[in-house]
Amino acid sequence: MGNASALKCWMVLGNVERALAIELLSGTQGVEFLAPLTPGRGVQATHDAVRSLSARVVEDRSLGRDIERVASEIRSGAVVDAVEAEVGAFV
Repeated sequence: MGNASALKCWMVLGNVERALAIELLSGTQGVEFLAPLTPGRGVQATHDAVRSLSARVVEDRSLGRDIERVASEIRSGAVVDAVEAEVGAFV
């Protein structure tokens, strides 16, 4: 049962990475709709990290590659590293 549980956990983690990627892409797009308001340092650092991976959505297009790219950076820790470089280490 341990092997099956570990495999299921691995699949769940992959789905969570993709769900977080979708949330980050949506949030990044949402921040841009609020211009000229400016976000805080942490949100701006997150925005910049996501935008370095995915261009702004100006017309309907598939986001599959963008989601996978952002999910990969979440998995590697690069997104957290980018934010921590700006605001300090998370506790």
